Amino acid sequence: MKGDVIRFPTTPQEVMATQRGFSDVAAFPRIVSAVDCTHVLLKGSRLGEDAYVYINRKRVKSINVQLMCNSRYIITNVVARWQSPAEISYNRAHPRTRVFIEQVNGQLKMKFPCLMVGLHVGPKQACRTIVACAVLFNLAKDMQEPEHELNQHLPDDPHAEIYQGAARASGLAIRAQIAQDIYNRL
Repeated sequence: MKGDVIRFPTTPQEVMATQRGFSDVAAFPRIVSAVDCTHVLLKGSRLGEDAYVYINRKRVKSINVQLMCNSRYIITNVVARWQSPAEISYNRAHPRTRVFIEQVNGQLKMKFPCLMVGLHVGPKQACRTIVACAVLFNLAKDMQEPEHELNQHLPDDPHAEIYQGAARASGLAIRAQIAQDIYNRL
């Protein structure tokens, strides 16, 4: 029954109709499906020795379900099943490697607190600032700049003002020149 009711477009006519639906909505050409995943919690389930397999990154037992749909909100594919041995292996390894990018996000925001509390500029300038911070972050890594813990407590309120203290004019001029050089290369 699943195959009769949940079907991915396969014929040229079905594919074209689906693409037209997405194009009509957002002028996004050649899209055949939207895809996302959702976690369905497993409450009170007896999972036995394999319980750890179902603990997601938020430390909750769940099944990760992949859904695909068309522009009419019709599900065209669903993947909801227990994991194979290869997937179990992958899911054990994935968090250990994914942690690198999570830590880079944290390190970047600690090195450049403006990225943590928010930027008071327009989107175009914000994007340039973010890229400049990423460039400076990598340059600091390449130069083996020591990592320093920021002892300053950053406010939870992103709109709160942060005291900047007195700045030395020469340091500000050097920083401005480096930032300008980076912006000019973007």
